[in-house]
Parts: sequence; structure tokens; C-alpha cells
Amino acid sequence: MHFVINHKKLPWEIPFDHVEIGVGGHTPEGKGIKASETIGCNLDQIKAFGSTRSYQSIINEISKKNTHEDIYFSSYRLFLGTNYNQNWTETVPFSERLITVRPKIFSLHYTNIISNKIPDGFDILIAQPIKFNTSILHQYACAHKIEDLLICSGIAVGLNIIKDYTAHELLSKNYLIPFNGFASKAEIAITILSDLWKLALEFYNNKGFKNRTEYQERNIDFCLERICSALIMETIIKHKLRAVSTKPILISDDLVYRPTI
Repeated sequence: MHFVINHKKLPWEIPFDHVEIGVGGHTPEGKGIKASETIGCNLDQIKAFGSTRSYQSIINEISKKNTHEDIYFSSYRLFLGTNYNQNWTETVPFSERLITVRPKIFSLHYTNIISNKIPDGFDILIAQPIKFNTSILHQYACAHKIEDLLICSGIAVGLNIIKDYTAHELLSKNYLIPFNGFASKAEIAITILSDLWKLALEFYNNKGFKNRTEYQERNIDFCLERICSALIMETIIKHKLRAVSTKPILISDDLVYRPTI
């Protein structure tokens, strides 16, 4: 089952079976799901939750009814590819983290470039980890407010979502799984997404949380991308999951990645 998360009208057709979830107040066309109406609260409208958070409880509820299926979730422009690497811990430089294709190529050749089934013999497919020239903590501080990640990491440890040594590894090492990128068997996805949704709510309600402005409004989203990476790695190791990685595919008219505002 493939979920496509979207905060605006789709700029191109998604040429395979999927369930569209509209976030940030967006109402999908057809049989899509509007997050703010489904989760029963106004959190979907809050920029701090970004474009990739309010979907989590929705996917969980649907996944519980489809436990036999692989669970994929993508944005309208970022998908897991088919260039599988069985050495899932192998990293790539930041500059090589994506394969870019134009919408027309995506439409014509999606069966060859977009993964819709976890390879046989594996439990989880992840976006290939990327390697930075500095620690994740320093990398985060260069682009965002460092206190947000420190507070969020502490809450994650306090909730036993990740272990303290996992948080230390996350912040001190120089690699992560980007874009919240993974697909897995339903029971694995349910566990990971439930923990991330719980963390998002606890972080937002914590007295240390600060409402940021402009691009930094999405601070929950930025923090949870880092925590998600640590949680995926910890889950793979703890449960001895058979993991495989792949480079994400970016769909773009001009083959350029630009952050979502």
C-alpha cells in the first residue's frame, strides 16, 4: 500500500495505485484523505508539524487493517527507488543523495525507477544514509536552532522511543537516513510511526518548545527527521531486521531539489 503525502494540488499525475493524504489543510481530489478532518484536531494546520507529520496516525489506522501489505509513504516528489543496496549501512555524500528525474520520465518509466514492493527476503527498505562533513548536531545547528533538536532528543529518550546511547550516536556521528525514508512490513511501520506521532505531540506540548517564524516554523518536522533516522537504525538492529537501502528519487521539472516551504 502506497501513501502519497501532499500539501498542495498535485503538479503531476501519480501513475500507480496510491492513497493521497492532504496535509497542511490541503483537500485532495477524488478519494484522498484530508488529514485535519481525520485526526480530529487542528494540529495539521500548524506549520511546526510541517508537511510530513499529521499523516502518521492516519497511516497507522489504515495499516492496522492491512497488516499483510508492505507500507510505503512518499511525498508527491520524493519516492524510494529501485537501485537496491544490500549493504544498508553504506553511506553516500550529501551531494549524491538523490537521483533526479523529470515528470515525463517518471510517468513513462515509474515501474522501473519507483519501488512499490520491498525486495524478497527483506523486512524494511530505507533511504540510503547520507554522510556529512561534520556531526549531525553541528549540521543541524548550521541550518536550524540547535536547542530544538536537543530538547526533542531528550524527550525521545524520556519516552523510551530511542535509547540514550542512540541519541548520543545520532548527535555525534555524521550520517543519517534522510527524508524519513523507509518502507516496511505493516507491523514495523505502525510501531515507528506511532512513536514519532507521540514524540511530535509531546514536543509540541513541552514548555521548552518555541514557535519559530518563516522556514523555522517547521522545527518539529526538522527534528523528527533526525529522530526518525535514529529510530529506524535502532529498530533494525534491535529486532534483527533484514534491511536494504536505495537512493530516493526526486521528481522535478528542472532536476533541482528545493526545500518545501
